[in-house]
Amino acid sequence: MEDTREGKPEADDGDAALSGNQDGKDAAQQEVPTSTGLPVSKNQMKKMMKMEDWKERRMAKRLKEREKRKLKKIQEREGMPEVVDDGQVRIKKRRMNDPEASDVRVAIDCTYDHLMNDLEIKKLCKQVQRCYAENRSLTNKPLQLYICGLVGRFQEISEQVITGYKSWDVHWKTDGPEATFGRDNIVYLSSESPNLLTELQSDKVYIIGGLVDHNHHKGHCFALAEKHGWSHAQLPISDYVMLRDRKVLTINHVYEILLAFIKTKDWKEAFLRVLPQRKLATVKDPSEAKGESSDAVTSDKVDLVSGEATEEGSTS
Repeated sequence: MEDTREGKPEADDGDAALSGNQDGKDAAQQEVPTSTGLPVSKNQMKKMMKMEDWKERRMAKRLKEREKRKLKKIQEREGMPEVVDDGQVRIKKRRMNDPEASDVRVAIDCTYDHLMNDLEIKKLCKQVQRCYAENRSLTNKPLQLYICGLVGRFQEISEQVITGYKSWDVHWKTDGPEATFGRDNIVYLSSESPNLLTELQSDKVYIIGGLVDHNHHKGHCFALAEKHGWSHAQLPISDYVMLRDRKVLTINHVYEILLAFIKTKDWKEAFLRVLPQRKLATVKDPSEAKGESSDAVTSDKVDLVSGEATEEGSTS
């Protein structure tokens, strides 16, 4: 008896290929859950992944270009060699033994802890820290920085206030200036001195008094220099600028002025770079200032290295 049941027609090769393509499309369009909870197809997922990869590569490229622009600006400003590591700018800090470093010596005399309370010594430590930071800065030509008198309360409070100071690129000395450098090599900076500092010599050591006293011991450093027979001088600020008041500068401001002068060889430029604008009244013409009588210059003299009665504190 003939089987009259209709059987399912067998697919030929063409039908098989068509079926395979359809299966591939179905697989590609299969929905895949995402982190947002909304399902997307595999094709859409691939496109999304490619887009994310492109965004990441574009961001990395932009960051690299930004670092290059940053480095170029530094090079144009400072003439520094390129310092790059794995596409990131690595700014090398200055050291006192760098070929570019100056051989001029400047010391902060910190032997006055017996004249200060703990708060004033802490302010001294902070100002010394700022001097060190400026000496390491790319924008400066490092001086040979000495800290004299690392003993007693100054040393104890330094250990509390400044973490890791012993590893600084600084010449630490326990003795005072004369025992460290010798009497004939000292030039003590003091606003009371009648001598104007005109240049910085490598065979001298320029001492900044580390006395934060809020004018309680005004003139102490100058009297000490006179007593010991040390040479002394004041910064020539009255030849170049007039300040709004007679307030003094902090230790780090005095140090920064010396740094700026070493780099620019110009006192006026050094003062203008460092002195806060709020302190400046007028800028003088050096030729006019030098034509004034010594009495006129003295009358404009500003206490540059004696204590400033501010929250910052300063030297005397």
